Amino acid sequence: MDDLAVLGEADEMSAEGGTATGQGAATGQNDAFTPPNVSDVLGQPLPTRPPPKQRVLFDNVVRTIGAGLAILLRPRVAGVLVFGLGVLIVLLLAYIYLFTPLSEARSQHQLLQEITASPAKTFDLAEGHTPAEDSPVAILEIPSLHLFDAVVQGTSAQDLRSGPGHMPTTALPGQPGNAVFAGRRATFGAPFGSIGSLKDGQLIRVVDGYGTYRYKVTGVVYAQGGRHDVVTETATNRLTLVTAASGFFPRGRLAVTAKLVGKPLADTTEPHFDVPPAELGLANNPASGLLAIFWCIVFFALLSAAAWLGRHWDQPVVVYVLAVPVLLLVALFACESIIGFLPATV
Repeated sequence: MDDLAVLGEADEMSAEGGTATGQGAATGQNDAFTPPNVSDVLGQPLPTRPPPKQRVLFDNVVRTIGAGLAILLRPRVAGVLVFGLGVLIVLLLAYIYLFTPLSEARSQHQLLQEITASPAKTFDLAEGHTPAEDSPVAILEIPSLHLFDAVVQGTSAQDLRSGPGHMPTTALPGQPGNAVFAGRRATFGAPFGSIGSLKDGQLIRVVDGYGTYRYKVTGVVYAQGGRHDVVTETATNRLTLVTAASGFFPRGRLAVTAKLVGKPLADTTEPHFDVPPAELGLANNPASGLLAIFWCIVFFALLSAAAWLGRHWDQPVVVYVLAVPVLLLVALFACESIIGFLPATV
């Protein structure tokens, strides 16, 4: 009996040992196939840096532009914008070819009345008085072009809205040297729109406080912009008519030169040729360009708002009746600013 007990205990111990050995082997196998962690090999990962503020701002701007373009490319929105652009172009053309000639004709009527009603103002020139800015100084007549216009003192963009202008610091008609008149080619009546067709020998008459003077055309020339060229002092006694070379954004000037018939006046004040850039006929007003952009943006914003209200409000007729006068007024401001941005002789 004692031997049997001893054998039983030995079997139990063997079984327990085998179980422990099996568990150890399994544990060893599991430990052998466990993959290492990245942090154990490379260490702890570095903290990520936030993107720079410039990159964030750029991304935001790109996303905003993309969202805006997506809205603008919607059929309804694009239709409203195209319609508004067409209306603005039509109004601009009407402003240029209908309103500005009427404005120039009204100014010419007032200037001619001023000359005939108060001739003493013009005839003070004979005593050497300097003409005031935007005041009438002479009458220009070109029979072959059927042109009969009062000439104002000054050649800035504002002065030339009233008609041809005498360039300050150049000789007055009849004086020794070069008398320069500038005028518009396409807007505000286009008094110098056809001077390029003048031929050699054709007559030009100028009446001012000194008397009546006759000039004969000697040539038509083109001059590059930004230079004094044809408006500088000359040894010959002549009259120079200056306007834009072509188009609404010319790169040069078209000039007609005419020689004085007879002798110039003696004992007159010699002019000083120091012409500022604003008087050369090609300068524009940059502030008018900014105003034109502003008023165009306001116009399209109001047009879009009116279109949206017209679709979502129960009384669209009321919206259109209230919006049309406001849109026309804003469009008028935009056209006025666009004209102011153009060169003075356009």
